[in-house]
Amino acid sequence: MGRGSCSQGTPSFAQLKLICKSRRILEEYQEKNNRYSIDGLPGLISSRKRAGNSLWLDDVKRWGTRIWNGKLDAVLLGWLIGVVIAIINEVIKRY
Repeated sequence: MGRGSCSQGTPSFAQLKLICKSRRILEEYQEKNNRYSIDGLPGLISSRKRAGNSLWLDDVKRWGTRIWNGKLDAVLLGWLIGVVIAIINEVIKRY
């Protein structure tokens, strides 16, 4: 006779131990290799949390890196336009 329907799909203790071990191995791998992507940006949130990284600090670093590498010219141009408008405003107020 075969197994009853009651025991089908229920893992044995040895299977549970193997599952837990493989999950730990996967978590260790993710913590080591998936905290950051190849280009240095923050990676998996779960691996960053397990490693004790501050999520908001990583996000601020990513934002700063993105601005510094790709949009710095636009930020500087916006700042320069703001300064010019402030100077023109002061000149108009005085006359």
